[in-house]
Amino acid sequence: MDRFAYLVDLRSKIREELSDVQDAGNSLFWDDTRPNRLTRSNLFRLYQHAREGAEAFGVYILARHADCGSRSHKEDYVMEPIGNREVAYGDPSFVWSHPLDQATGESACPCSKSTKARKHWVIYDLIYDKRADQAFCVELEKVLTDLYEAAGRAGPKKPRSAIREYLLRALLVVNDQILPEPVEAYIASRSAADGEQ
Repeated sequence: MDRFAYLVDLRSKIREELSDVQDAGNSLFWDDTRPNRLTRSNLFRLYQHAREGAEAFGVYILARHADCGSRSHKEDYVMEPIGNREVAYGDPSFVWSHPLDQATGESACPCSKSTKARKHWVIYDLIYDKRADQAFCVELEKVLTDLYEAAGRAGPKKPRSAIREYLLRALLVVNDQILPEPVEAYIASRSAADGEQ
């Protein structure tokens, strides 16, 4: 998928989710808005879709596994591979942006071929390939972070305004990437041109 097609597709999906997030009704007996659990599920699917598409442009979110207690866990951190490519923590061929999230839970660690789940910390790092378009990677980082945050805000009894805020921020970034120049640059050039007349 080329950049334009990816962004247009993503924009369409974000707009669809944004229009479906409505405040709950005032009546307990007549509230036909979508429940937060369904919104959360849809938003995580949207995030996953955006994440998978971003990989084509060199942006990855990898799980970094802390010590799982297995004898085969030799390093401080073991990274999940990118396809068949092994990635070491701090690999200099990537820009290591920031951890997107971290959690402790039961999961299989890539330190061994075993699929046995063990309780340990997993950190989700947002990284991008140094050979990729760095400016575009930074913009995709903003979109992925906002989509992840929107999904995280869709828990039970949480205000839906926060969900809309993160979706709107992601949409604005996507819009700027679709246009030949960011809206702010267009406004500045148009204002300068109008001032010359």
